[in-house]
Amino acid sequence: MHVVSKMSISASKCKSCDRTVIPPRTICPYCGPKAGDMSQITVGEEGTVLSYTLSQMPPEGFDPPILLALVQLQHNAVVLCLGNPEDSSRIQIDKRVKVLSGDDGRFHFSPVEI
Repeated sequence: MHVVSKMSISASKCKSCDRTVIPPRTICPYCGPKAGDMSQITVGEEGTVLSYTLSQMPPEGFDPPILLALVQLQHNAVVLCLGNPEDSSRIQIDKRVKVLSGDDGRFHFSPVEI
C-alpha cells in the first residue's frame, strides 16, 4: 500500500450547522438540502485520536489484525483511518497522528513523534 501526502485534506463545511465532513459533500448530512450548498474547504493532515481498536476479526477483504482510529482534524472534522498494526502499542486516546490519503482510496494514520 502506498500512502500519498497532500499536506491538506478536502472537506465540506455546512453554512447552517457549522459542521465539517470528510469526504466533501454538496449537501450537509445533518441538515439536509434546506441548509443549501456546503462550503468546500481543506483541513490539515495532523489530528488527535478520539478512539481506536485493533480488530482481530476485520471485515472481508482485510487481513487481521487491522488498526482503526477515529481521528479529529481541524474544524472538528472526524475521519476513520487505518493504521499499521505494528504501531498499536504507540497509539492512545489524545495521541497526535498524521493522516494521509492512500492510493487505495482510504485514509491512513501514523503516530507523530514529538
